[in-house]
Amino acid sequence: MFEERTERGQVGIGTLIVFIAMVLVAAIAAGVLINTAGFLQTQSEQTGQQSSAQVTDRLEPVSKTGNVSAYNRTYTLDNGSVVSPGTENATFVGVETGDDRNLSAANQSLAVHEVSLVVQKSPGASDINMSATTFELVGPDGTDRFAFTNEDVINRSDASGPDDRTRALQDDDNSLNESRGSGLILNSRTDRLVVTLDFNETAKDDTFVNGPLDSGETVTLRINTESGATSIIRIQVPQSLSGEESVEL
Repeated sequence: MFEERTERGQVGIGTLIVFIAMVLVAAIAAGVLINTAGFLQTQSEQTGQQSSAQVTDRLEPVSKTGNVSAYNRTYTLDNGSVVSPGTENATFVGVETGDDRNLSAANQSLAVHEVSLVVQKSPGASDINMSATTFELVGPDGTDRFAFTNEDVINRSDASGPDDRTRALQDDDNSLNESRGSGLILNSRTDRLVVTLDFNETAKDDTFVNGPLDSGETVTLRINTESGATSIIRIQVPQSLSGEESVEL
């Protein structure tokens, strides 16, 4: 009259073990996916920030001026005789001032021996550590590379005020004071830093190929910041330097 059913659902400890294993596998997979997604998100954010910094963390020139002097390209010995640059104990004459100016002398002419730049950080840039920047000068005689910390080329006198060649022109919070230990930091669009390049020193140093700039010469200065951003600054000397002590470049 009644049919007895013999089919039953599977029950017992085996089924429980399989179920728990499936839950654990799903949980581990979900954890891996969440961790991977978080890592990828963090990495993409860092990449985006670095890419943005490479574009925005640049320097802008506010002004460019050059100091003009009589420049003598000869090498002499102690007895005053003119010799070739490779001669032992030869002294490079370089910049001559005052009564020593004699433009009729051989190899001597007016030239821009110092270039002073007033720089600020570009719009949207984060803080720029000038002490971590490097310079690349592409001139008529080749390419020179040097760091901002090279005090032979980046002219830093011990003078104060306007006679100091590399100094803070405007700094509201003292961030451009090296004595603070963190370097020279441009942290505001109102910060202004005077940076002076001494081309007489590059002419004396055998590791550099460029020297003071003659009238009509053009050079390109590339300033690379810590984040990898590059500022390209064109420096063009006027066609005539006669009667000038300082010129706009």
